[in-house]
Amino acid sequence: MAPSPRSNLRNRSFGNGDRKSDVAYRALKRAIVRNEVAPGELLVEQDLMHSIGVGRTPLREAMQRLEAEGLVTTVPRRGTFASQFDAHDVRAVYELRCQIDAFAAELAAERASPIEVARMESLLEEAASQPEGVDAAEFDEAMHSLIVEATHNPLLEEFHRRLYLLTIRVLSVQRIQRESLGEMVVEFSAVVDAIRRRDALEAGRATLRHVMARGWFPDLDPHVPVRLRDELAAAATDTAVKAARRRSPAKKGSDVA
Repeated sequence: MAPSPRSNLRNRSFGNGDRKSDVAYRALKRAIVRNEVAPGELLVEQDLMHSIGVGRTPLREAMQRLEAEGLVTTVPRRGTFASQFDAHDVRAVYELRCQIDAFAAELAAERASPIEVARMESLLEEAASQPEGVDAAEFDEAMHSLIVEATHNPLLEEFHRRLYLLTIRVLSVQRIQRESLGEMVVEFSAVVDAIRRRDALEAGRATLRHVMARGWFPDLDPHVPVRLRDELAAAATDTAVKAARRRSPAKKGSDVA
């Protein structure tokens, strides 16, 4: 029997290992990035062993993985805590995402294999055709993961993963409303189409439209990659002009081109 769409996404996002350390890692990571464990909160070993249902060794293995991803911090003789961040990190994360996500999409357009593109298209089709079985947050993470994997740059992949996890924590802590699954599907469809066509510039543009679509920082335009800034500005101006024309119908007797 084929797994459900949601289980597919979860496996892609969080790994599908059956070891107890994998179970502990997935449970803790989910709780931390979704702010069920607050920044700076002490992670009590005994409590976690009981709530997750694992022993001390797999729990500590999971903690090591989370520390490598920057999600927890161990303080000698005090314990392990969910890592902290402050309000300035919201803007810092957003600035970096504009740069890194666009760059990753450009590289993916140049380097993605046909199989990798097919995986992106399959995930999009799954989300579009069976939205009731897909979690929007997991879909977003899975799509970004597939795109970054297609860069074939392990350092970029590692950095982006840490940055993405911090992004989700920031959104959760700040209670920032994320876009709907339908909006994500439309935005990622444009990205994947550009990657499939090997159009690196358009892949970067489409990715920026996705990252900046919510308009959380309208003054962030100067931090858009220089190679894309002018084109995005031109596209926005063109859209504004067309909208103005629609609002101002031509007068009777006037020439219409």
